[in-house]
Amino acid sequence: MRCGSSGSTTSTAESSSVEGRVPSTGASLSRSLISVTACDSARSALQVSHRSSLPVFTIGVMRISIASDSLDGVAPILASEIEKRGHTVIPHGAVTDERADWAWCCSRAAEDVASGAADQAVVCCWTGTGASIAANKVPGVRAALCVDAATAAGARRWNDANVLAISLRLTSAPLLAEILDAWFAGSPSSEEGDQANIAYLSEMEN
Repeated sequence: MRCGSSGSTTSTAESSSVEGRVPSTGASLSRSLISVTACDSARSALQVSHRSSLPVFTIGVMRISIASDSLDGVAPILASEIEKRGHTVIPHGAVTDERADWAWCCSRAAEDVASGAADQAVVCCWTGTGASIAANKVPGVRAALCVDAATAAGARRWNDANVLAISLRLTSAPLLAEILDAWFAGSPSSEEGDQANIAYLSEMEN
C-alpha cells in the first residue's frame, strides 16, 4: 500500500478494478478511511522528525558580555558566533585593549551581568577554570564551565547559570557552535527543588 500525493490510498490490486465501482459495504469504506488516516499520521511523523533535526536558537536579542585572556583557539571567533545568533556583544580582555589577565577580564564580564549591563556572559581562558573562578566571585553570578552541549543545556536548566565558561584548549569551532546553541536555547527549570537550590545560593551571598 502506498500514500498518494493527494492524500488518498489505493492498493495495487484494487487500482485496476476500483473505477466505476462504489463500495457496497461499510467495511470497505472503513478500510479506506483507516488507510488515509495511517498515511496522514506517517506524513505528520516525518514532518515532526524533520523539524526536530533543525538547529534551535533563542528568540529575542540579548546583551552578551564576553571576555578572554588570550586570542588562542576560538577566542577570535567568539563574538561573531554570538552575533550570528542574533545577540549583541560587549567585549573585554584580549578581544579589546583592556587588561587581559583572566582574573580581571572575566570578573569584568561577570560584573556586567550582575549590574544588568549584560543579560549573560561568556568567559574564556586556556582551561576555562580560571575564567569560571573569577566570574563566580561576583555576587549574583552562576558561572558554569561547559565542555559540551549537554553540559551547557544542563547548566542553564538545573543551575540557572548566567555565565558560560569556555576552555580555549578543549573547544573547537564546531564544538563552540554546539555549546552556544544549547546554551542560548536553554531556560531555567520551574521545578520547586531546582528553584530552591538557586534561592539558597542567593541566601549564602547575603
